[in-house]
Amino acid sequence: MRKALQRNPGKHKPVWRVLGESARGAAHARCGRANQDAISWRPLKNGARYAALAVADGHGGARYFRSRTGAHLAAENAVRVLEEFRRAHRFTAPLSVVKNVAEEKLPFLLYRRWQEAVEEHFKNNPLSEAEREQLPANASTAKAAEESPHLCYGTTLLALLLTPRYAVVLQLGDGDILTVSEKGEVMRPLPADPALFAEETSSLGMPQAWREFRVCFQAFTGKYPALFMVSTDGYANSFQGDREFLKVGPDLFNLLNTCGPGEVSANLYKWLEEASRQGSGDDVTLGLIYRVTAAQQKRLWRRL
Repeated sequence: MRKALQRNPGKHKPVWRVLGESARGAAHARCGRANQDAISWRPLKNGARYAALAVADGHGGARYFRSRTGAHLAAENAVRVLEEFRRAHRFTAPLSVVKNVAEEKLPFLLYRRWQEAVEEHFKNNPLSEAEREQLPANASTAKAAEESPHLCYGTTLLALLLTPRYAVVLQLGDGDILTVSEKGEVMRPLPADPALFAEETSSLGMPQAWREFRVCFQAFTGKYPALFMVSTDGYANSFQGDREFLKVGPDLFNLLNTCGPGEVSANLYKWLEEASRQGSGDDVTLGLIYRVTAAQQKRLWRRL
C-alpha cells in the first residue's frame, strides 16, 4: 500500500497541513495581561487526509476571570470531539446523514464537552483568595461563580473539520473563517451573526449556548478549497477594513506556494505580533489548513 501511495500520492484525496500561532496583544503586553486566545489542531504531523482545527478567544475582564483557561479547554476539547465525529462517521453513507448529524448534534457535543471540562477544572481548582479579592462585589460574585462556574470561563469558539468527503465549519461568537481557492477567490462559509454588535459576542458560558452556533456542512465533489483560514477577532480588527483583511488569505496562499509552509510557520508569530502592534492591540490567533500540492505530497511520502 505504501508503494502504491508513493507512485501516485494524493490521487483523488487531498492531503492537508495545519499551521497556527497565537500572539499576545500589544495592549495586553503593556499591562502585563496574559494572552486570552487558544488554538489546537490534529493531526500534529506534516500532512494527513483529514484535519481538525479549533480557535477560541476568552472574553477577559473581571467577570470572566478564568476565560484564558476556558479558551484552552474549548480549543483542545473541540478538536477531540471533531476527531471522534470523523471516526464515527468515516464510512457513513449517504453524506446527507453525516450532514444531519453534524448540524443537529455537533454544537451540543462541543458545548457539553466544554462544560464538563470546566466543571472538572473548577472542582480541582476552587476559587483562590486572590481571585475572591479581585472580584467586583466579591461576596455575591464569588457565590455566583461557585454555583455556576461556566460564565467565568467564557469564550468564543471557531472549529473546522476536513475529511476527503466533506468539511464541517462551526462558529460561536466573533472571529473569522475564510476559504481561499487556487485562483485566490475568498469566501466566508458562514453567514454573519446578527447577534454580534459593538463589543458583545456569544459565549460558551451562556445557558443553551449550543443554540447559537452557526454551522456549515460542505460536501466535496472533486474540488477542494486551497486554504482555510481561522482567526480571532483581534486579527481582522488590526486592519483598516474588511476589504484589506480579505486580502490576507490570498497573500498567505501565495506565500505558502512560493516560500513553503515551513517558512510561513517560522514567521507567523512575528507577523501576528506586528499586526496587533500596528492595529487592534488585542490578542491575535490564526490557524491555517493548507491543501498540499501534488509536488509537495511526493516529498512528504518520500520522507515516510
